[in-house]
Amino acid sequence: MVWISGQPSQAVLDKWRKGISLDGKMTMPASIEVMKIINHNALLKIILREGSNRQICRIANLLGHPLKDLQRIAISTIKSNELQEGKWRELKKRVVSQLN
Repeated sequence: MVWISGQPSQAVLDKWRKGISLDGKMTMPASIEVMKIINHNALLKIILREGSNRQICRIANLLGHPLKDLQRIAISTIKSNELQEGKWRELKKRVVSQLN
């Protein structure tokens, strides 16, 4: 879940969905859904199939909609559930083995 500055146009969202060139490489297509618009800020639900260094922040800046806040809610099949911001939990070996 990502809060960005401004309200992205359909063209901007389509660019992001199709992939953007970062560091000379195209990012994989992403799923992006506008969840709500409040006070000239947009809440987006973004699902990536890859994740390069600060990818969401960098793309948001490139497209003219700087990142205001980002909350990761899952990595692969691992959901953060009620894990508080800045906290972590150890994963069971069974869960880790499913990621490979």
